[in-house]
Amino acid sequence: MPQQLATTTARPGRRCVLCSHPDRAEVEFALTAGSSSIRGVAGRFGLAPESVRRHVRDHLSAAAQAALAEVEGAPGLTMASRLLEVADHARDTRAAAEARGDHKLALSAGQAEARVLASLAPLDTLGADIAENIQDANDALKVLGTTVREHPEVATAIIDVLESRNRRDWADHIRQMADNANREIGVSA
Repeated sequence: MPQQLATTTARPGRRCVLCSHPDRAEVEFALTAGSSSIRGVAGRFGLAPESVRRHVRDHLSAAAQAALAEVEGAPGLTMASRLLEVADHARDTRAAAEARGDHKLALSAGQAEARVLASLAPLDTLGADIAENIQDANDALKVLGTTVREHPEVATAIIDVLESRNRRDWADHIRQMADNANREIGVSA
């Protein structure tokens, strides 16, 4: 049985969309690899950002949550991604408040959104380079996921290299993707 990242029990209420998603392992890998924000991963896999946030909060292990919270070697990128999420949340709150006629909350949320976006302005000069690097990393992750899914036997070599570089977390994700692919085609591990 493959190692699961989920270690907490679900909260009562709404069923977790991501737990039963066919690309769950790839979504979790993308989240913990630090290549994209929650909103970016949600968009790429056709999920609501709040569903992804709920899954991270309620179902990912503490180690996976820690990996998501810190992109090794790029703390500024992590902070910028988080600030964008805050700005997006403020925008969504503003829109909902406007729709309800709550002008005071709409104004407050709009001001919060503007403050966050203003704090990101100095990063704009790096924005194009960062966006290109993120796109390149996302493309590489897609190719890796497709390769492991279509050729699970290749996963062993990738896992060995990752473990030799002390990237056990990534190796575990690749192992899980390969296990899922093997189960889908009926190969026993």
